[in-house]
Amino acid sequence: ASRALHLTQPALSRSIQMLERRVGVTLFDRGRTRVEPTDLGRLFLAHAQDVLDSAAALDREVALMRGAASGNIVVGAGTYIAAICVERAIAAFIARNPGVALRVVNDSGTDLLGRLRIGEIDLYVGSLPVGADRDGLAIEPLATRAGGFFVRPGHPWAKRRAIPVDEALRAPLICPTRLPPGLADLLLRAREGEVAGPLPAFACESIEMMRAVARSSDLVLLATVSMVAQEVEAGHLVALSVAGSPPTQEFGVVRLSGRTLPAVVGSLVEAIVAADRA
Repeated sequence: ASRALHLTQPALSRSIQMLERRVGVTLFDRGRTRVEPTDLGRLFLAHAQDVLDSAAALDREVALMRGAASGNIVVGAGTYIAAICVERAIAAFIARNPGVALRVVNDSGTDLLGRLRIGEIDLYVGSLPVGADRDGLAIEPLATRAGGFFVRPGHPWAKRRAIPVDEALRAPLICPTRLPPGLADLLLRAREGEVAGPLPAFACESIEMMRAVARSSDLVLLATVSMVAQEVEAGHLVALSVAGSPPTQEFGVVRLSGRTLPAVVGSLVEAIVAADRA
């Protein structure tokens, strides 16, 4: 611990003892070979981490407010939208703003919206919340995307015509680990009363891994055309011919209403919108 903090061991021990005297409780049990936090110590550490996280968030916002060409932006991006446009948008943004440190957090939409509301991220890009979940949020809509079903060229369904969309939805699917609520409801309704396999059959948060599994198995990849355009053009994947309305998903760029963000964040939003349109 002393090495990690760049302190001498006696200095660190004195600091801990001073802290214990200040709060009036024993924070660590000291044995002959180990030092372990007490129950109160664990509680203290949890609150201390919250304080440090808040301080880091404040430092980040102050750095951003100092100027349009410096600072640290944290963006939460859903798996689908990251592959659709966020990757290209970030590449273009970094080229124009080399002094800005940018970090992307990939998680489910529900978790990312929660992080947005407590200030852990500056922007959320992904499937849009509905109803009361939109309260307190400012939304820049992106294109509504239609999902398609993609398989390897030798797949048993590859040459079938007009597969009913409900049948396609009951197939062993490749999807993100945490599906948007609307898509999850659609898949469950399609499988209601039917004997179907696990939903999804394969799940991860890596689009590249999803594509690789689809290329080498009989699983069906549920994705948008833009996510697999190169694989389709190269003949590594083919789009199933499906009859009926395909699943759709609304996407957008979301920030907290009333929270002032510097111009550099607005430039990132513009880059995301432009990449989505492209």
